[in-house]
Amino acid sequence: MNSANPKYFEVLLKLAHEAKKIAKPNPAVAAIIVRDQKIIGQGHTREWGKEHAEIMALNSVQDKKNLLTSEMWVTLSPCHFQGKTPPCTKAIVNSGIKVIHIALKDPHPQVGLLSHEYLKSKGIKVVDDFPLEMKWQHFKLNYDFFKKQIIKMPAVTLKYAMTLDGKIATHNFDSKWITNDKARAQVQADRQKSDAILIGANTLFKDNPRLNVRREKTSFQPLIIVWFKGIKEEQLKRLRKLNVVRNDSPVVFVVPKETESYFSAALKRASKKINFLTYPTRDSQPNNASPSIFSKTFIKKLGREFNLNSIYVEGGAKTLSFFFSKNLADRLDLYLGNKIMNDGKNALSPFYHHFSPLKKLPQDESLAKMEVSSLEGNLKISGFLRSSSWLKIWQEVANH
Repeated sequence: MNSANPKYFEVLLKLAHEAKKIAKPNPAVAAIIVRDQKIIGQGHTREWGKEHAEIMALNSVQDKKNLLTSEMWVTLSPCHFQGKTPPCTKAIVNSGIKVIHIALKDPHPQVGLLSHEYLKSKGIKVVDDFPLEMKWQHFKLNYDFFKKQIIKMPAVTLKYAMTLDGKIATHNFDSKWITNDKARAQVQADRQKSDAILIGANTLFKDNPRLNVRREKTSFQPLIIVWFKGIKEEQLKRLRKLNVVRNDSPVVFVVPKETESYFSAALKRASKKINFLTYPTRDSQPNNASPSIFSKTFIKKLGREFNLNSIYVEGGAKTLSFFFSKNLADRLDLYLGNKIMNDGKNALSPFYHHFSPLKKLPQDESLAKMEVSSLEGNLKISGFLRSSSWLKIWQEVANH
């Protein structure tokens, strides 16, 4: 049996990151074929409906007779049901491979341990020997897929850029640019791996952002979600001229139910179709109860109706604070610039709405698995919020 080689894991991780850009809503899976310690075949998940990683890897082996004395290393359980493509498990059995190394268990009810047991029943040795760090890297990359499968809810990441004195914009909302070009390029890469980007209406009208992937050629643009609490007449007149309405990205406006007709009329001659998702306001609720906007139920609805595994929140302070205070976020991505704003107490901080004054420092909202990466003088600080479901999901997929 081929022993683990660091080169295998380097290749697998690179392949999986390539898959993440195009595989949505499928997981980003990578596979290699190894014979005599040499990689003779490799592949990653293609666009939805095309070959999976295992099939691509098998097909890339020039001399198929070599498969009889080769082993497969794959980052997720092979699929075991007929979907858009045939089951990968049967192709692996038919290839003649006798050993398969699997990093993580697919939580899909038709895959998981069913595929492992099927492979074993056909005389294939299933090995769980990926290093823990490699398992973690592929878990992070596919956390959104795992959460959608297990919790039935998209993974939510809060992203913001901040100065050294803890501010995200000046008192008059200027924020260009807190971070450097390298950091902004990383944000573009993160967008490309996300299914949707969410902002609030304040950010929409104050910044007029594009929110699309621009630095790398891609056939995929994430869905843009804009949350409105209401709309003013002068804002309605501006809608058709905004970048998110004029560019090629798909868009959904989340609006109070009684305002949908105003939005529809204002966007009647827009260059593309705008989708709407409505929610009831406080005045329309029994006993003036709070509306369910962006509750966990509503996030699930977004994921279900638009087939989303992940939502990347790039909103301003109000939107960030709302998601944070309601425990709707899984991850946090903080980009720390090397500037000091020094704009007094009216400059904007990332979290200041929806919170009551505290007398004691909270102990349960720190980041788990925190990582810090350097971006030519700026920093990216990432991690899972301890209030999220990451640990439960990790325990379910890491052990098999």
